Amino acid sequence: MKKKLYLFTIITFFLTYCTKQEEQNITKEIEKIETAYKEGDTKIETFLQPGENKIETFASEEVKDQIRRTLEKNNSKKTTYLKAFSRLAGVIANGSCGTFSTIEIFMDCEDTRNSSSTGGWTGSCGLPGGRNAYLKFCIVDAYYFTHIIGINYAILHLGGNIPGGVSAIVRYFDNEDDDNINWAYLDGKEIPKGTWYGQSWFEYNTRMGFLYYPSVNAFGNSSFPNLGISYGVFGSIGANRGYIHTDDEDSRNSNWCFKYVYNKNNGTYTKTDINDQTTIDNIIQVGGNTTLYMSKIY
Repeated sequence: MKKKLYLFTIITFFLTYCTKQEEQNITKEIEKIETAYKEGDTKIETFLQPGENKIETFASEEVKDQIRRTLEKNNSKKTTYLKAFSRLAGVIANGSCGTFSTIEIFMDCEDTRNSSSTGGWTGSCGLPGGRNAYLKFCIVDAYYFTHIIGINYAILHLGGNIPGGVSAIVRYFDNEDDDNINWAYLDGKEIPKGTWYGQSWFEYNTRMGFLYYPSVNAFGNSSFPNLGISYGVFGSIGANRGYIHTDDEDSRNSNWCFKYVYNKNNGTYTKTDINDQTTIDNIIQVGGNTTLYMSKIY
């Protein structure tokens, strides 16, 4: 009896020790060294040259999952400026937003052998200096948007809840770790780091939520709303379209993406993790880097 009890104690201790060690290893992996740029620092950025190869490493799925759970838990405890207004969304700016508010997002892409690129129509968005990503949105009421017959598209989700009948995409960008210069502005005023705006979050990495409208064969609109401004959406639509490809962090990259798809038959949502190098309806391509597809509507 004593031998069995002794053996049980040893096994219990071993299992507990292994579990703690595994948790500590995941914690250490999550705690990547991410530093903010300080005035006076020298930020060294280089482009990928012909003949050079990119060296990219990736965080484990356990690490990505823990980052995701931590963010979701953090979001549930916070009240932010836009969260109370569940229908607010962002359309891609193309010049002035008129009387609409604006939100601007700057993402510091990979510093070493940067391979960010852009082409075609991107509205007021782009790659300043050819390396880092700048996105500008006009904040509008998502009430005006719905499914379009034969067209897949998405707009930035800035409200708290997903409007009824609409699907969603969530993308987490692992931005540059060293001397990070990320920033975001609402109507020209800087948004404090770590702030949630609806389903989007801005810090040294970036989480962007999208309202996702898969195409329908019937019971949808035949055209987009005229908002009185020139704007675009995410997707590949018509002749005026383009893309922005962001070279995300190379070292232990922790990008992730998932989508919620609304089931009109029973009113429920199906959550799906998106595999690497997958393109969602020509709206966004995910993996270790990200490509955002954009189209001019008006």
